[in-house]
Amino acid sequence: MTPEAQAIRQKVREGVRQAVLTPSSDPALPAFTEYFRERFGSELLAVILYGSCLSPVTRRESSIYDFFLICDRYRPFYRNLKLALFNYCLPPNIFYFELPDPGLGKLAGKYSVTSLPDFRQETSPRAHDTYHLGRFAKRVTIAYTRDEKVREALVDAVVSAMEQNLRLVLPCLPERFARDEFVTTLLGMSYRGETRVDVDTKVEELFQAEADYYRWCYRELLRAHLLERKVGAEADGHYYLPGKPWPRRYRRLAVRARLFKTRIRNYLRWPKYIITFDNWLDYLLSKLERSKGVRLELNERERKYPLIFGWKHFFRLKRAGKIR
Repeated sequence: MTPEAQAIRQKVREGVRQAVLTPSSDPALPAFTEYFRERFGSELLAVILYGSCLSPVTRRESSIYDFFLICDRYRPFYRNLKLALFNYCLPPNIFYFELPDPGLGKLAGKYSVTSLPDFRQETSPRAHDTYHLGRFAKRVTIAYTRDEKVREALVDAVVSAMEQNLRLVLPCLPERFARDEFVTTLLGMSYRGETRVDVDTKVEELFQAEADYYRWCYRELLRAHLLERKVGAEADGHYYLPGKPWPRRYRRLAVRARLFKTRIRNYLRWPKYIITFDNWLDYLLSKLERSKGVRLELNERERKYPLIFGWKHFFRLKRAGKIR
């Protein structure tokens, strides 16, 4: 790493640190944080808020809160061997919960659980898929950490996720591309490896919610990347990244292979969600209706065994472009 590139990365880290540690004005967040701390005690290392509830631009009336909980070790965190094994083999575990609050009414959310060692790995070049990379390459808020050491480790992991997502997206861009095109492609990259039900304007809304943050962070990280490679140029809001055709095609194939691996690993997570995520199927059907206007009625057998008898609906919706 050149001294100039290292200085740029340090500047980005400070900017990201300030952004993710800025306290949220959301009145519900303290209630959620207190709930998690009381439930999981000293085994809880951190609470991170991400997703649509971070911004009024992406938030809708039907949105629920999305959290990542960072723990030290799975078995003491859960006190349940089965859940610990699920999390160890294929992180994260995801849970739905509802929290009554005297002042705010019923609050709903879901939380994912990952240990700090797994979190560091899955936001690094050693990540098994793009699940964590995609989420933490976007704006998040660190609502609670047990101590300063954990807090700084999480900031490093968020910056690492942003860098890894940048490296993932560059082979998919043309030789000359606009700054905003670069950022929106980057924000949408993780969705290419997942089967999701979201509004068609999701990526554009994510960008508009934190446009200045994304433009600055990724412009500086790209500058550092180009300095290290000693190629590329920037002018008039555009970047020029030359390269020979065959290496570029090879790198694109490598990205596609990684996204395919991510999709397979996400399919493997589905049986786990049925166990860990209460009302998983109803939540999915409700999201499909809210986002795509499709009301899907399942018979009793399909509701009881959705991963056996529900595939006909999955493929029909996929062909119709309702899910990706």
